[in-house]
Order: sequence, then structure tokens, then C-alpha cells
Amino acid sequence: MTLSPIDVSSAQEATVSRQLWKAAKDANTGRVLYLIMKHEPKSIDPEIFKWAVTSFSIPMMKALLERNHAMLNWTYDYLGTPLMLACIGQAPSAFVKFLLESGADANLVPETVDYTAMQVVVTCYQNDRQCIEMINLLVLFGATMDGVLA
Repeated sequence: MTLSPIDVSSAQEATVSRQLWKAAKDANTGRVLYLIMKHEPKSIDPEIFKWAVTSFSIPMMKALLERNHAMLNWTYDYLGTPLMLACIGQAPSAFVKFLLESGADANLVPETVDYTAMQVVVTCYQNDRQCIEMINLLVLFGATMDGVLA
């Protein structure tokens, strides 16, 4: 059986997607950047963005957002948005600031969860200094304290 050019393209796209998924899951920023630059995928699986968020890699996330900026406020079922996921993982402030500067909505309450990024920070950050730093950062980017003290 001979594959038509459309099938070859689809097969190659699927292979690149699998390679991107594995590289992002392994927090291999260099490999992710290489695959994006070399193959210029038409679409990127939302799971790849999720792994990029958990890696806290600004270069990886930046490259992925250049391909699909709408993923910045995507909702991962019960995990919330990339900003919330970063806060759940107690991301460094530089990574959270990058997400906010890129346009992450600090006040977004997705339908699948009933909390904001601010509520995640207050709940998840164990270090008081780090928690205060994250609260200040979120407030700087317009986050409210709604529901935090309730």
C-alpha cells in the first residue's frame, strides 16, 4: 500500500506530536524547541502545554505559545488553567510572571473548577515568603482577593 502525500503529512504530524509530547513530559526544552523549529507543527496537543507548564521552562512555554497563544487560558479539567497549574506546582515567580505578562487571566474561574489562581496560591504555597511574593505578583497583574478570605 502506498501512502498518499496527505497520509504521509498526517503520519509525520502524528510522529512529531508524539515526540513533542515526550520531550515536554521529560522537560527537555532543547528537544521541544528543535522539534518546533524543524517541523513547524500545525497544531499542538493541549497535553504538551500541560507538560511545559509543569517543567517551569519559560523558553519552552514561549515557543509553544507562539504556535497557539489561546492555550494560555485553556482549562485542563480539574487542574484549571496553566497559571493555576503553575501555582499548584509552586512554580518560581519568574515563570508565573512570564505567564501573566503573556496574558494569563489571573481572575479566570473555569467551569470545571471553582477557584482562582489567588486561591491556589494561598492554599498551595507552604513558604510564607514565597506565598506573599506570589500574592503580590498576582495583584500586580489585576488579581482580586475574592473568595480568598471567605
